[in-house]
Amino acid sequence: MKKVLTIIVTLLATTSLLSACGNSKQKNSKEVDSQMVDKATKETLKTFGENFLNYDSVDERNKSVKDLMTEKAQKENGINVKVHADFQAKGQIKQIYRDIDNKNQYLIFADYQVQLQNTNVILRVTMKNNKVDKLTVDYTRQAY
Repeated sequence: MKKVLTIIVTLLATTSLLSACGNSKQKNSKEVDSQMVDKATKETLKTFGENFLNYDSVDERNKSVKDLMTEKAQKENGINVKVHADFQAKGQIKQIYRDIDNKNQYLIFADYQVQLQNTNVILRVTMKNNKVDKLTVDYTRQAY
């Protein structure tokens, strides 16, 4: 009788542990899925960031990012306005993050050099239909 009782308790304990592990894996998978960025969006963000940060003139930059932006974003950011500002900029994307709560918002962190001034830049991007629908550019400097 003790052997039967021990086997039953062992089976119940094992089943409970396996069930708990399965639930944990499912939860973690859901969390990972919510963080995943589809390949097309990732490529659009990388191309947009690289084009926005690297140019020989502002007009050249605007032309290179125009097709990656919605008409609304083009208008809000003056992409179609000729400015004839011929200075060079170079940048390098360091990281791209996705907002936890709003799955369409991203942050692109980059090093940026414009007119021989080094700075850091954060491009706050909202995507819509695989295009940039909103752009905010934040320039940052390290205090020390």
